[in-house]
Amino acid sequence: MRAIYYFVLNNKYVLVVITAIYTFLSRTLEYFIRQDNKLVVFGCKNGFWYGDNSKLVFEYLISHSDKIKCCWLTNSIKVYKQLKVDNLPVALTWSFNGVKKLFQAKIGVYSNTLRDISFEPLFVPRKLKLIPLRHGKSVKRVLYAVKDFKNKENLYRLFTLEKEYSQVAFTISTSPLVSEMTEECMQIGIEKHKVTGYPRYDQIFKESRESKEWISSLNNKKYDHIILYAPTWRNGLKETKFFPFSDFIPEELIDLLKINNAIMIVRPHVNDLIIFPETKKFLENLELISKGRICLDSHNRFPDLYELLPDISALFSDYSSIYHDFLLLNRPMFFIPYDYDWFNGQFGFLYNYKEKLPGGEIISAQSMMLFLNDVFDGKDMFKQKREQLRDEIHTYRDSNSSQRVASGIEDILYS
Repeated sequence: MRAIYYFVLNNKYVLVVITAIYTFLSRTLEYFIRQDNKLVVFGCKNGFWYGDNSKLVFEYLISHSDKIKCCWLTNSIKVYKQLKVDNLPVALTWSFNGVKKLFQAKIGVYSNTLRDISFEPLFVPRKLKLIPLRHGKSVKRVLYAVKDFKNKENLYRLFTLEKEYSQVAFTISTSPLVSEMTEECMQIGIEKHKVTGYPRYDQIFKESRESKEWISSLNNKKYDHIILYAPTWRNGLKETKFFPFSDFIPEELIDLLKINNAIMIVRPHVNDLIIFPETKKFLENLELISKGRICLDSHNRFPDLYELLPDISALFSDYSSIYHDFLLLNRPMFFIPYDYDWFNGQFGFLYNYKEKLPGGEIISAQSMMLFLNDVFDGKDMFKQKREQLRDEIHTYRDSNSSQRVASGIEDILYS
């Protein structure tokens, strides 16, 4: 079955036929459906989630603009029902109304790919102006920044990317440096990158009552320190290892957390929990023996991690974009790049990772315990280096990113 799948994606003759069918359907609908110059459609995560940057801009425009019409497009019945209950404009992508909204819209705003707003990228109308808000920008090379990307990717992916990027009105970044990094990956023209900050950062500067209630519900306690351990996704090429140290003794970590009235929230990438069941089993067992001092967050309660960040005392990560995000709070962070050589060879980095590392590198369980003790004792040895990278990554440090993106959308609609 997998062989057939890859044959279809890489066969240029099959691709020509598929493209011709969708192009005919799309252009026919473009001819019959009149565009509404005030309509903007939104979506996220292949149409199966309501969140991320798209959600923040969607809700901002609904609450701040009477002239702009908004509609959330989704593949999920659950999301559809949720938004209907909340009295928010929504349509199913594959329904008559969803297709109609897609072809009426002047702008499409999304976080990941064109599948956020359409069941098929090739079906997206040519006249739709696209605003990819992206999920985030890590130091990892992706897309065209990866060596030999065009030779490694299938023809279908390359063709749909070319179509998508040709229709981009603008994308967003957090600073001129991040614009350059993103341009290396997307290659749409540096002039199409607007420095606005990511809308989801607006949540970082606001306390979440739901987050506090959830943390307090863990063991029915209030904690002095909350540590977040959130590594990156390795694209399914290998399993992410947690606490990858030969000298790691779970009981020692549990005792240290208990003595300091602390808790560690472990947040794997959701795909790690699906593809690698042994990872999930290991973390669930760790949670069990720690009696909740080490808590597995499996994305059910907080799909949007950024609601949790204001309550986090320190971050443990590796190459994930979350450490760029956490810079905004200017709190301690530590790194576990246990597979640096493999990761660098497989993906590469957009800047010198080791040179700019804004925190301590953990190479053993002993060093992890020492860094944790520093956090508990209020010591912060990496503050200056952290602030240097923060100033390079973040032009804005406020809760107005959604507003700035909304202004860019208004400029297109009213031009």
